[in-house]
Amino acid sequence: MTLSWEEGATIVNLEEIHETGCVVESETALPEGADVELRCGRVCLEGKIEKTEEHDFGFRTVVSFCHGSTWSLALFRPEHLLDLSAMKQTASKPLT
Repeated sequence: MTLSWEEGATIVNLEEIHETGCVVESETALPEGADVELRCGRVCLEGKIEKTEEHDFGFRTVVSFCHGSTWSLALFRPEHLLDLSAMKQTASKPLT
């Protein structure tokens, strides 16, 4: 995904996503409080950087989506999505 803000843009890895926000990993420190745009193909989500933390391999950033910019599977299905609801349904089926 590409994350852009007023002063720049960078490629980020999507780690978590839910209806109202996401967590991304990057090699760049991203400015807390900045309004941002996340793009993957034709999908565009707008939000604000809530928190950025440095770790051994780069930076982990929490983004809250703006009102009216919410995520759903119908809008965008990440390539490596771990769908916990699907796992729960599979786990509740009896073994035959």
